[in-house]
Amino acid sequence: ISSAEVVKFAENFSTTSSCVIKIVEPRAHASLEDLKAVVLKVNTLEEKRSIPPWEEEQIPEEIVSQSPVPGIIVDKVEHPGIGATEMILSNGMRVCYKCTDFLDDQVVFTGFAYGGLSELSEDEYTSCTMGSTIAGEIGIFGYRPSVLMDMLAGKRAEVGTKVGAYIRSFSGDCSPSDLETGLQLVYQLFTTKVEPREEEVKIVMQMAEEAIYAQERDPYTAFANRSREINYGNSYFFKPIRISDLKKVNPIRACEYFNSCFKDPSAFTVVVVGNIDPAISIPLILEYLGGIPKVQDTVQPLSREDLKGLPFKFPETIIREVVRSPMVEAQCFVQLGFPVVLKSTMMVCSP
Repeated sequence: ISSAEVVKFAENFSTTSSCVIKIVEPRAHASLEDLKAVVLKVNTLEEKRSIPPWEEEQIPEEIVSQSPVPGIIVDKVEHPGIGATEMILSNGMRVCYKCTDFLDDQVVFTGFAYGGLSELSEDEYTSCTMGSTIAGEIGIFGYRPSVLMDMLAGKRAEVGTKVGAYIRSFSGDCSPSDLETGLQLVYQLFTTKVEPREEEVKIVMQMAEEAIYAQERDPYTAFANRSREINYGNSYFFKPIRISDLKKVNPIRACEYFNSCFKDPSAFTVVVVGNIDPAISIPLILEYLGGIPKVQDTVQPLSREDLKGLPFKFPETIIREVVRSPMVEAQCFVQLGFPVVLKSTMMVCSP
């Protein structure tokens, strides 16, 4: 295809050739004058031949730019009862792996550490809960999501993160042949320092605003919000985020919190299960999990007994309440809540 053929075909899309322009947006913000201004700007750039060429994003060939220094195994325990092997790596990370043949083309892994959103104060709770969303838009593995997608083309490996009330975790799924790629993503997760950028933060806030507007139009949301308010004593942890709350979000603090959640390898326990060959997988584990740098001046990782409880208060008496919301077609939801208090005790397995 020659450039002349492209130019001739492009004439069909000129604004003078019965061109139709459609605007699609969640809420009507753009006006006819806005559209005319944009069309005039594009036409002017075309006439002056000053439209800059498309800039392709540079796609790195390697996920990890510089190979880490592999860690070593400082302790190893066999668990013949379940066919698993437990290792303590030199950076403090605990890794347990088990070879299975349930699926020929699958390896799953997950890592968790105690300590989550319950450790936050009320003042910083809203900002920190937005950390995962903001960091995800920027890129938690050191690359923009669009770039990472191209880097992983042809490979089956994915890793996700979750920061809950008491636990922060990551989990992944990959093909045995792409185990190295999956572990490289974990290494990048721990070594990447996510910093907020104005463009991505603006996008995240706009998406959050539209989600809140959509929830406010949903009758079931009003019912669920009131149910949580009654069950948990109007605790800030269970309150829905409002538009006014978004204006108080500190993107810098949000990213700092996310970075701190996945930074110290000694706090994490990792389990790897699937069709793996220890002769191949253990060197990869030592390189990319054992190669995660130790955190200087780290504090003692939290245990389950150290966790701070969520701030809530169960209702002291029986409460019956009807929540009504206008709907096109009538629907009914009923919720019965029973407060249950579980005491933290050591689990004992009987033979």
